Amino acid sequence: MPERLQLDECLPSVQHAMESPPDHRLAACRVLVLVAFEQMSEVIAATTTRAARNAVLRAISDAWGAPSTVAALVWLYGCDASASYDEFLSCVIVLDKVLLNVNVYFRLPRPNGQPWACTTCGIHRHPAWWASRTVAGAIVHTISQPTCPAAGHPPAGAKGAWPLFDALDSRLADAGPAGTRVDVNGSQYLLSSAVWQTTDLVRVGAGQSLVFSPTWFHRIIPPPRDATHWPVTFRVAYAQEAKLSDAQLWPSTMSIRNSVNSVCFTRRDLVAALLHSDMATVEGVQRGIAAIGCSVDPIPLPSINYDAVRQREG
Repeated sequence: MPERLQLDECLPSVQHAMESPPDHRLAACRVLVLVAFEQMSEVIAATTTRAARNAVLRAISDAWGAPSTVAALVWLYGCDASASYDEFLSCVIVLDKVLLNVNVYFRLPRPNGQPWACTTCGIHRHPAWWASRTVAGAIVHTISQPTCPAAGHPPAGAKGAWPLFDALDSRLADAGPAGTRVDVNGSQYLLSSAVWQTTDLVRVGAGQSLVFSPTWFHRIIPPPRDATHWPVTFRVAYAQEAKLSDAQLWPSTMSIRNSVNSVCFTRRDLVAALLHSDMATVEGVQRGIAAIGCSVDPIPLPSINYDAVRQREG
């Protein structure tokens, strides 16, 4: 079973390095943790059933998904955030054959001060299995399924027609934590040449984890506009996992492009939020990390790689 004892030895060095010049012990810590994940890659590769592999992925997310541990991983290995969404920043960390994402949920600012709108909040799916633990706060997955082709039904706007997904979701920018009419169990709407239905709302709170199937179509309800605290999740996947294509499930592609929005805080700011004393209390972890204010000029997401700017951040 995956363990994180090596990182326990590294945490004091990481916290010290946050407040002083780089600690020479961090290089040794990176090696220790990488070796641990190399071993975990071997454990994953050796599994012979889907249930066994899912159990390992979930065990890794649970064992390494505490706020301080996630903070240390981001500090040790950086954060490639170029593949993020309008509703959350996604730090990618690759350790051997294990793919990690540290996801921070907030409304990422649009270019040139434009009002926030979400171009990445559509129903979509991921091509392979993955496990996710909520590090702090809580997120809600809206699960949706196609019920039947739209052909033969009244056209959009006609009497008796199903509403368009975009129509039900039109007030997303002003929505609260419950989302829009899309995020209501039983809602039906036209999307991708079919009538789709919201079949479940899955809330995953702090300390909880789940294994996500590549057959699930979903979206995450974005945080409210004035959220004072942000949820964080820790996602674990296996790089050599077999991929399930859209064509194997549905004739239309249900993909989401990466965001072109920006971020105005640094990796140091994110790590500091995860190491804040509130994260050592049950109440603090349940609220999420405190919203991070701007400390740098906005950086466009496609060019963000906090590992590449490590020296600039100190």
